[in-house]
Amino acid sequence: MYGLRLTAIVTPLLALIGTFAAGFHAHASPSPIPPATVVLSRTDRILIPPGWTSPELLFPRGRIDYRQVASLLSQAIVEFTGHDDPLTSPWRSIATPHDKVAIQVDLQKPPVAIETINAIIDGLIRGGVSQDNIIVYARSETDLFAAGISVNPTGRGVRTMGSDSEGFRGGLSRIVLDYSTIIINVARLRADEDLGMTGCVVNYLASVPEPERLRLLADPTQLPRAAAHPFLRRKTRLHILEAYQPVIQDTGEEFPPTWEYRGLLMSADPVATDLVGMRILRAKLAMSEPPAETDHAAPDAALTYLQAAGTDRFRAGQADPDKITLKVLGTTNDILINMPSTDR
Repeated sequence: MYGLRLTAIVTPLLALIGTFAAGFHAHASPSPIPPATVVLSRTDRILIPPGWTSPELLFPRGRIDYRQVASLLSQAIVEFTGHDDPLTSPWRSIATPHDKVAIQVDLQKPPVAIETINAIIDGLIRGGVSQDNIIVYARSETDLFAAGISVNPTGRGVRTMGSDSEGFRGGLSRIVLDYSTIIINVARLRADEDLGMTGCVVNYLASVPEPERLRLLADPTQLPRAAAHPFLRRKTRLHILEAYQPVIQDTGEEFPPTWEYRGLLMSADPVATDLVGMRILRAKLAMSEPPAETDHAAPDAALTYLQAAGTDRFRAGQADPDKITLKVLGTTNDILINMPSTDR
């Protein structure tokens, strides 16, 4: 009798537990990483013509033309935001006057162009963000100095600072945790001796402590961990990959080999952005006659960390080329890229 009653009680309990378990697993199962769109904005000219405003002694690779940069950024942000209101700035879709914006910049040699940083700042200000609410930051103050950027961590106006100097909490920069509500991630497209290439995903190392950077760089399968951090993912609104003069080979020199691609990539997805950049680098190398031979890692080596970034373990972005749409703005001369695209 007791056995029957026990069975009668346990059976529905087991069924109920099974239902909850099934529901839990169904809820815990991650949804597919959504498709990504990358905007590629290009121009026929990116350098100021040689002359007294662009002396070769000071600008051996040529001087980046701010007006061209601002134009590339302007057409890209309009396409990215779908902005169609002539009375407001498209940058208002990225940050409002109430936001505090931190621009995370890649200042490894050669660094992103000052013109790119200034054009982003100008866009934010036109969108209503106060200069007092804009921060430009890199891994360290040393990187800022080396790039010719004055360190200004306090006071009025746009502030500049290094993560290492401001400190960390729980393994993340205080700039991310305490000083900002929105992050704009800005990197330069470059070949890398060990990783194949670096871009937006690797640039997230600026927001973690030095020991963690070294640990992640030593294991590319772990490298996306910084980009996948929930705070960084939630706060980052925009990824910009500068491709005016991509570094084609990481020689360790102050001025490594580059070429004029005259482009800028923009997306909400760092992995998709880097994947497009990687394909541009690979196509350029393949065009050389004969194909370039080097002891350094080929751009495809970046697939190790980019594909890892697109797995359920990190979910940092879309790593499937078939789920990435490329929107091309401006010139298509020597575009070097073949992906699902809508050209305009």
